[in-house]
Amino acid sequence: MRSGIIWTILILVVSNFISFSAYSIPKVNKEDSSAPAVLKAKNVQGNRIKNEIIAIGDVEVIKGSSVLFADKIIYNQNTKKIKVIGDFKVNDFEVGNLYGNNAFIKDDFSEGEFFDTKIVFDDGSYLKSPKVNKESALITRLNSPVYSICPDPVISKDNKSAGSKRSFFSIKSSKTEIDKEEEVMRSKHAFLRVYDIPILYTPYISIALPSKKKKSGFLNPSYSKNSNLGLGVKLPYYFYISDSLDVTTTPLISVSGSQFVIGNELRHETKYGRYDLNLEVANNEITRSEDTNVVRRTQKDFRWNLKGAGKFDFDLDTGLDFSIDNVGDRDYLRDYHFNFINYTVSQVNLDNIKGRNYSSAKFISVQELEEYDDKKAEPYIIPLNYHVESNPDNAFTQLKEKYLFTTDFTSISRVDGLQYRRISAVPELSIPYNVKGNLLAFNTKIQGDFYSLDDNFKGIDKTQEYNRNQSNYSPEASINWRLPLIKKGKKNTLMIEPMANMVVSSFKSSNNAIPNEDSNDSELTVSNLFISDRISGYDRNESGKRINYGVKTSLFNDYGEFGLNIGQGYKRSAEQDVEVRGFNDNNKSNIVGQALYKANKYLTLNYSFQLDESNYSNDINQLNAALDFGVITFNTNYLLIRKTEQNANEKEQLSFGSSVKLTNKWKLNVRNTRDVVKGRDLYRTLSLTRDGCCTTFGFAVTETNSSNLTSAQKSFNMVLTFKNL
Repeated sequence: MRSGIIWTILILVVSNFISFSAYSIPKVNKEDSSAPAVLKAKNVQGNRIKNEIIAIGDVEVIKGSSVLFADKIIYNQNTKKIKVIGDFKVNDFEVGNLYGNNAFIKDDFSEGEFFDTKIVFDDGSYLKSPKVNKESALITRLNSPVYSICPDPVISKDNKSAGSKRSFFSIKSSKTEIDKEEEVMRSKHAFLRVYDIPILYTPYISIALPSKKKKSGFLNPSYSKNSNLGLGVKLPYYFYISDSLDVTTTPLISVSGSQFVIGNELRHETKYGRYDLNLEVANNEITRSEDTNVVRRTQKDFRWNLKGAGKFDFDLDTGLDFSIDNVGDRDYLRDYHFNFINYTVSQVNLDNIKGRNYSSAKFISVQELEEYDDKKAEPYIIPLNYHVESNPDNAFTQLKEKYLFTTDFTSISRVDGLQYRRISAVPELSIPYNVKGNLLAFNTKIQGDFYSLDDNFKGIDKTQEYNRNQSNYSPEASINWRLPLIKKGKKNTLMIEPMANMVVSSFKSSNNAIPNEDSNDSELTVSNLFISDRISGYDRNESGKRINYGVKTSLFNDYGEFGLNIGQGYKRSAEQDVEVRGFNDNNKSNIVGQALYKANKYLTLNYSFQLDESNYSNDINQLNAALDFGVITFNTNYLLIRKTEQNANEKEQLSFGSSVKLTNKWKLNVRNTRDVVKGRDLYRTLSLTRDGCCTTFGFAVTETNSSNLTSAQKSFNMVLTFKNL
């Protein structure tokens, strides 16, 4: 039976060989460096002549938070050193475990020499060295060490497996110093190796310990290459300001040219939420761009892009969020990110939601990138919205009616162009009713609008003149009906829900009397068929008499879910400058529908269609399909709009994407979008990525040929990031 013997009990065993007071057994705090060491072993012997204690078999020496495990040790009272013979292990050595063969250790564990060693960190990365010198409690030096950088969960659980196979990525140096106070490893004359093959030399490198807490210093380096910037190196530096605030500065330096880009990302956790800001600055030395659509490239010495987002919850009801996307010149996103968008949007939203009532205030800024001459007409928009509604449980009658009131104020300002201010008020009454399973809803509302307009045109031509003050109102009444029918069988559940609605409304103002800033044409679909007003915004409303009818069906069984939704509309209304596309000259709409199938595994299909009401030809078709086999996924989208009286131009577009998991680390992605009518690829890309334990690699080849480009833009991008450095 294993017996534990402490230094105090050795007095009895070794006949007063050492003093009792020096090795008493207090209840110690492991962090107390003055606490005595504690010895446990199967067999303990004393040598009075040599003034030594010999412990053999399952030896444990405990000193503070460190524990030495060995087969045999000899402790010399004169030198205060422990000689370890054979294999040993030291726990919590520089926040890891030290393994070796033979060692000399000072009895307070502050100094020591260890031979044929491995230091295994908690994440499974490790150091191998023929000799380790622990010079003090804070400084340890290693001779000719090899650092296996890659975190390895297998080694983390079984430290003895460290070094059993070649490391994918390692660093071999002449000397390495571990600084426990700074929590870093400093290596001199180091070679970065892949499978033991040297690929890069550095005279000095400093690496954070894997267990290091937040602290300022360099982060994982990356290497990138693309068709605009050439070969570049990213060397991020992390600034630790506080537990809630930090900044990462990431310079991207072009190796093959004088171009550099510096990203500065700030992260801030506050009492009510968090926000991130990223300011990217470049020195405008791009010479590789083949973007033939760039006609007004800036000559500024520095170019920039500011992006950011934040979200805050001040209490249970009130919150704020914002997003920023602003560039110093119209070509920045093209040159540095291969992004060919027409405009950017920045906005701030403040919301208060309490029960059924809500209010909001927004600020929206739109930055024009495509039409350079319209830059001074960029809008700055401030919408204010307030909505209140009653609780049906507190209704005045047994009908459970609901009273609603919505008001909206919008201001649009421009440096050059129309100045627009509008206030709208919408009182509304809604009454639900159930007659033997027939679900009825009666609704009536009136929208009143008042406009204040200023012609602030300076250099931009006026398209139309408006009176300074305008007003408009639009009353509406509607009734909605639904009848859910459900039949359950042993293997099938069938749901059929016929539905219909009737809407009567008017739009009193003529099309030219008031401006249209927030309303656009819409397309009739099965999703908006039963919405009373299918034209969004306040400037325009759908008017006239409308009747819509359709049915929604679903079938559930062992094969999955089957669904079919189909409907049609009829309307009589005066023409205006916006419309709901999908209606013919006889005021009947095309038949709109959606068929879907969702298997229990692997497959999902969704087909949306629009059939001509006269001959039932499928004028509009859109198919979405997805296959997910785990290792391989496929998704595709097919859109076909035939040329008809309603659609002047035929459109046929096919998109395809696939992801293949080659291994647990390697992944291949393919995407392609093709304009079938014009016979050209709008977008296609091939990317290969590897997310390993110590490196991240990505390579992508992309071609963009959207309608706002004069020619196809080809680009490639490669990124290599080393983790744990």
